[in-house]
Amino acid sequence: DRLLTLAEAAPGGSDTQLQLVKAFASHASTQAQLDSVAALLDDFLVFGRAGEIRLAPVNLHRVLDDVLDVLAVDPLGARASVERHFDPSIPELLADGDRLMQVFLNLGRNALEAMLDREGKLSISTHLRLDHRIDLGGGERVPSIAIDFEDSGCGIPEAVRDRIATPFFTTKPRGTGLGLALARHFVTQHGGVLQVESRTGQGTRVRVLLPLRRAA
Repeated sequence: DRLLTLAEAAPGGSDTQLQLVKAFASHASTQAQLDSVAALLDDFLVFGRAGEIRLAPVNLHRVLDDVLDVLAVDPLGARASVERHFDPSIPELLADGDRLMQVFLNLGRNALEAMLDREGKLSISTHLRLDHRIDLGGGERVPSIAIDFEDSGCGIPEAVRDRIATPFFTTKPRGTGLGLALARHFVTQHGGVLQVESRTGQGTRVRVLLPLRRAA
């Protein structure tokens, strides 16, 4: 009943998609099914609150450090080692720190999940890209910041790589298909780009490119 109530209240998503969630919730019987519905509703609620981003001065590396603190106690990372390689020349930028936290947590957890069956490595790195500028409109072009999440996991099958950021598409048994779509949405709201490169059996690199907006 609680899940159905949440489904009724959840903003965001199309009516058809929400009806599918409610139908699944009404027929869920096992704990695994209930957990899947709960996760899906959580993502619906986040989508519903995904309005305009709130720009403020953000220390990017502090946000990433907070993400790494969370991942350090996540059971998904029990067999993985984590490395960080941060570019010290990156200044504060105007961004929505809460939204970036959600993006990076999603990317980090995806990487750890890809290494559940092996002792893998997750590398998180940042680079100031003076050679890659992003057009903010009105003729303003600014340098970009690249944030890479690179894992040594199983990789993404070539047949589905073009669909992994499509809402409700997932290859995970308990996935909602909204996590990466939501991450791309928040990155796009910042005027940035999310790119995925993967080789089956060798690993995946997800790169977030953000414009270096500076406080006036």
